[in-house]
Amino acid sequence: MPSVYLLRRNRQALLRSREALCAHTSAQEGTWTCSGSSEHWRGALEALLTAPPDLLICDLRLLDGPARALLQRLPRPLPRVLLLTPMVDDPELFAALASGAHAYCLERDAVGLVKAVAGLQAQRACISPALSRQLLHAFGMPRSELHQAHCVAACHDHRATEAGLSVAQQHLLSLFSHGLLDKEIAQRWQLGVEEIGQRVGELYAALHRRSDHRRPVLSGAA
Repeated sequence: MPSVYLLRRNRQALLRSREALCAHTSAQEGTWTCSGSSEHWRGALEALLTAPPDLLICDLRLLDGPARALLQRLPRPLPRVLLLTPMVDDPELFAALASGAHAYCLERDAVGLVKAVAGLQAQRACISPALSRQLLHAFGMPRSELHQAHCVAACHDHRATEAGLSVAQQHLLSLFSHGLLDKEIAQRWQLGVEEIGQRVGELYAALHRRSDHRRPVLSGAA
């Protein structure tokens, strides 16, 4: 039975998240157990080190600092991490994703949270134009020309680049950075929307590998 740890900035948010997960579970989706909750990452650190959950749902910013401060202190591999943020253009979001978070969700309603959790279980994620540009910049890659990225063949170009991403991944980030939606990209590439989401998840995984290779070793709650 999968376990989830909730890290929210106040008790009301904790209760809303717990109720949303409990209300929308079904026999097909499976049942979650709440392994713990906290409003502070420092208070959660020992529990997460002792008994890592399957899923960590965490506010981007907590009462005692950003979520990335916690993620940088947890051993690899991390549990599946879903960030909750009120706005996608928060500069802290990219830093948290680079620190090991697997996906993010805008704080809108319970249905959105449940969908994000289901996507996370299937290793799918979403990405904004701003995050796409930040990823391209992090890997030192230019945006592809739209006429190249639009064509169906672009999604099958798995040649590796010196930057560490494939040409297809560069094309995908380029399309997102120009403001295309996952459904629009799926239509142009003749793929399912779910596969586009999985490819975004793979992009974050590549960012994790790059960041883990460069990050200093941190320990403790200081």
